Amino acid sequence: MLLRRNSTASILAVASLVGVAAFLSIRANVPSTSSPFAFVSTVPALWIFELDERVWPSFLLFALACLPVVAAFLASSAHLFRDKREIPKRSVVALSVLVLLSLAWFWQGWSYGIEYQGTSHTLYVAVWNAIIVAAALVLLLLNRQTPRFGVNLAFHGVVFSWLAWCAFPWMGELP
Repeated sequence: MLLRRNSTASILAVASLVGVAAFLSIRANVPSTSSPFAFVSTVPALWIFELDERVWPSFLLFALACLPVVAAFLASSAHLFRDKREIPKRSVVALSVLVLLSLAWFWQGWSYGIEYQGTSHTLYVAVWNAIIVAAALVLLLLNRQTPRFGVNLAFHGVVFSWLAWCAFPWMGELP
């Protein structure tokens, strides 16, 4: 029982970190190196910020904008709530698909990123994407050698934080 309570607290703490990553992605008025406007965080923000800021406090609007990626993390963490140690195959397949889509995203949007956000910003965000994906792959390999709950949780936290903060960054003109 104590182990389950500790693991639930750990999962909720990582979910909070995913929410912080989403907030960091959308906190600026324009894409920047610290706020790259990740697609998964930006699209809900564009919808939610249509609400009147005079009626709704901005912190509530930011929280609502970050909620979808946090909810997705929690939904995909059902196995973690059961204290599973192995990273599920569906998570490995999802990461593989996301990496391929991310490569296509950068391939297609590179020239727009250079034109509108600048060379240094585009390179910076691309390097961060590569570093975070490499970290997820290292965690995956570690978990394959010796399955552990903490590594499983860290893997999913890294993948969802990547999605929330800098995966599929805004490259191009703003609406």
